[in-house]
Amino acid sequence: MLKSTSSFVRRQEGAIEQNSRAFSNPARTACSCSILLTLAVFSSTAAQYNVTIPPGFSTLANHVAAADIQTLLGLPFPQILAVGTGRLLDSQAFDLRTFHKFTLDAFLRERCPDSQRFGCRLSAWQNKLQVATSSGMDDDALARRALGKTGSMVTLLGLGGEGILRTDGRTAKAVEVIERALDLGINYCDTAPAYASSRDYYGEALRERRAGVFLASKTHDRSRDGSLRLLDDSLSRLRTDYLDLWQLHDLRTKDDLDQVFAKGGALEALVRAREEKRVRFLGITGHHSPSILLEATRRFAFDTVLVALNAADVHRLSFIREVLPEAVRRGMGVIGMKVYSQGQLIGQGGITKADAMGYVLSLPAVSTIVIGCRTPAEVEENVRIARQFKPFADEHMQTLEERTRSDAERFTYYKMPRLP
Repeated sequence: MLKSTSSFVRRQEGAIEQNSRAFSNPARTACSCSILLTLAVFSSTAAQYNVTIPPGFSTLANHVAAADIQTLLGLPFPQILAVGTGRLLDSQAFDLRTFHKFTLDAFLRERCPDSQRFGCRLSAWQNKLQVATSSGMDDDALARRALGKTGSMVTLLGLGGEGILRTDGRTAKAVEVIERALDLGINYCDTAPAYASSRDYYGEALRERRAGVFLASKTHDRSRDGSLRLLDDSLSRLRTDYLDLWQLHDLRTKDDLDQVFAKGGALEALVRAREEKRVRFLGITGHHSPSILLEATRRFAFDTVLVALNAADVHRLSFIREVLPEAVRRGMGVIGMKVYSQGQLIGQGGITKADAMGYVLSLPAVSTIVIGCRTPAEVEENVRIARQFKPFADEHMQTLEERTRSDAERFTYYKMPRLP
């Protein structure tokens, strides 16, 4: 638990500094008070956990009443929270909001003589936090969804490997985009060996921020040995010792499947890497043929599927109608791509980016979507849309589908072409 606790306290720095700048928002205030309570506990037991309370603690403290600080730092039973939340600190599926709520609940439930002194104040914070949690924290927070049965929570919007990331020699600009995405709360990051220098860019940007990121990469090699070499290269470029998700990239044909699942095929690399704990979860990706992805899921119990989804999909070779129901049945996490169809969808029949993104996020089983960005401004625009997302009614979904019908072939350019 020592290592996890140290990592947790380090991760609080950014949260504290961000929250301390927005204390006018009641929901943000509740979250910050919860962080304060957590850090107060750790400050009382710093020697036990061999950690140093980050500088941001004093920044946050300036925004909270002195009486509250004194009360919290003087808690006679700090171990209540420190010990009681150990299982969450050690969990790889760490959810910060759940942790904050848990710390308050745990203290209020504790039957100790001194608990009544703090009950009213903590109850008030708890009520604010419950409201904030139920509404996705506040308008500034990206909501999260479960990634299938993995136990991981990912933001509705992920950073795709296209855009500025699929370039070479543009490290400074690419790092700006990645850092802006992380600053705005995105925790799902997508890359692949086929995406030019994207792995190098992530390696440069993540560094001390790796712990808060769900990092996904791929292998386009169909052999075991070739895929393992790609994994070694990817981990080196990304400057990490593990991937959260490793995927078979762009499955298109039956021949792809036969190579992957053959003796000495890429699937052996995926399974071996998971056994060695160099990857946590295994997935597939594709945008060419629904039948190929369906066959892959029949041959092996993958954790996730990254698949092309947008409002034009239903008109031909539909991943929505064929792949999504099977993903739901198997409990797979679904990651959507081609949401804007490289921008071609936007403007079609009045379709906006909010329409295009909202359509995919309203589909069953979709955990997150990945969108490549060229600039920090594009990241900010996509995050703003994702923050404002509300599930679409069936009527609106059907309207968007109809608006794409006349040019559906162009909007689904990535699918298997029609036979002559």
